[in-house]
Amino acid sequence: MGIRIHLADIPSEGLEIQGQLTASVFDLPEGDPAHPVGPLSYDLLLLQDEGLVLLEGILQAPFELQCVRCLRTYVQNCVIDPYSGEIDPEGAAAIDLVDTLREDLLLALPPYPHCNESDTDLGECVPPGPLHYESPASPAQTPEGEPPNIWAALDQIDTTPS
Repeated sequence: MGIRIHLADIPSEGLEIQGQLTASVFDLPEGDPAHPVGPLSYDLLLLQDEGLVLLEGILQAPFELQCVRCLRTYVQNCVIDPYSGEIDPEGAAAIDLVDTLREDLLLALPPYPHCNESDTDLGECVPPGPLHYESPASPAQTPEGEPPNIWAALDQIDTTPS
């Protein structure tokens, strides 16, 4: 599977290409937090400039991600619009675009995905369980309306030398 382009086939006004690559192009390991659920779609204009092949257009692919806040999985369409890239053919007569497109789209995935940034309305993102400073034994706020002193237990430690 590839998108092999011969440099001689790119006219001076550019070469327009469109298509899709199957989700298997991402080749992510089992258990990866990002899971492709559809094809990588591309709509590109290829130009040659000073020995480089310039890529301009749109890349997109749907991914199943896990929200880092509420741990819910959701599908997000990762879109790079406008997309811009370049490939140095290093003297070769042809180039393959697959690796460049795959890597650029993977790098565009959110490093800390949040379901409230999804393409679909999933409702409010609520983290599971109580916040780190809440416990059943202590209220979220003191009677004065201040958050509890989370360091109070350390103040009780006897540090006098024995």
